[in-house]
Amino acid sequence: MLYFPEDGGAVLPFFWLPKDDIKTLELDNRWPYQAWAEKKLLELTPGRAVNYAFVVRRLAQIAADYDLKGVAYDRWRIKAFERVMADEGVELPMHEWGQGFKDMAPAVDALEAAVLDRKLRHGGNPILRANCYSTKTEKDAAGNRKPDKRRSRDKIDGIVALCMSLGLAAREEVKKPFHFDPEARMVLGV
Repeated sequence: MLYFPEDGGAVLPFFWLPKDDIKTLELDNRWPYQAWAEKKLLELTPGRAVNYAFVVRRLAQIAADYDLKGVAYDRWRIKAFERVMADEGVELPMHEWGQGFKDMAPAVDALEAAVLDRKLRHGGNPILRANCYSTKTEKDAAGNRKPDKRRSRDKIDGIVALCMSLGLAAREEVKKPFHFDPEARMVLGV
């Protein structure tokens, strides 16, 4: 999921599914994966499971095409993905992103603010829209929210990726550095 905050909140989603199992996945999930693939909204990877080498090569191409500042990732199965990145000779600006309240709550808040402020443009992407309709959230005792896959009937990966993208952008915002001027006894922006 690419997010361009400097371009009015434009979003460019990327989705992958295994080609050899597409009909079964379509029946199981009741989503029109083949039609989405024909419209180039979904990329099919070779084999019966998502092919990490294919995804790594696509990410390398995406990084070459865009000024990629960071890739937020979930720790789950990342070691296998990192091995494939090393095998393919691909280096990306990777940023660990936990799926608990600590990381996801501010990301959900950033997504909510972008939606409410109309600073999110996804072009009506039907996969992202379907993910949105399927997303449920979980709250902790303090009212922090995170997407809850267990309570969601269908796939929510696109919304989770969008949350992580907006959260990373908010976390990585360039702030003006400050320094203390002892003569003036004040903090000055640089």
